[in-house]
Amino acid sequence: MTEPVDAYIKGIHKKFRFYANWLPNAPRALGDVGTLNGKKFERFTTLAALGVTFETRKGDPGQDYAHTSGSSVDLRIKLGGEALPGSTLEVGKAGASVSFASSGAFVFQASAPAQDEIEDQLALEKALLEHPKWKPEWCVITRLVRAERLTVLVSESSNAEVEIEAEANLKVSSVVPLAEAELGLVVKRQKGQVTSLLSAVGTTPLLGLSRMRQSWVDWLLSRDPHLGRAGLDDDAAPPKEPLLEDVQPEE
Repeated sequence: MTEPVDAYIKGIHKKFRFYANWLPNAPRALGDVGTLNGKKFERFTTLAALGVTFETRKGDPGQDYAHTSGSSVDLRIKLGGEALPGSTLEVGKAGASVSFASSGAFVFQASAPAQDEIEDQLALEKALLEHPKWKPEWCVITRLVRAERLTVLVSESSNAEVEIEAEANLKVSSVVPLAEAELGLVVKRQKGQVTSLLSAVGTTPLLGLSRMRQSWVDWLLSRDPHLGRAGLDDDAAPPKEPLLEDVQPEE
């Protein structure tokens, strides 16, 4: 049975081609090194601590990101002064009511996302090939997305519900009404198990992971691996070339 967090990570990857950081507000940076525990990235050191240097290409904030797990989520936004049928939220308060039809259903909203990446990944590949301590199962963050504000809701049970109240009024026209600044969001009612991160500031919710992988020729001849995107699939077979391949989650 798929764990709720795994369903969230796979759903985010399918939409954005990035790993979802878990927990969503865990501090992450370019050059962080770790391993995959199932589908979750767990950091234990950095490239700097291993003596590997790199330069960073920093991106500018872009359009907001919003995604849900489709028909398994019913998200209703309430403005201050409006009544929301079936909700226990105060009429004078703004807020939202979210219903989840299945475990692993999620809501993801990130405002002003900006993407950073390691500038020269060919130089990084060469450095890791020559590094005496580097292990093929290790992953390194070569890309990441920073968000000004982030709201993530992940259901851990079927038929879960959560009602969220806001101190400020919500912007119905916004792509990310639950990830705007100074909303003062709080959970007022919850049914079932839901992991909630509400309008968190300065997070890195999306990660691009790479690791040393073998090409088909190297695999057949038992030669050294090369740097490639870390996938969510099993390691039974080497990846196809090109060596910097995209992440492909298992079904």
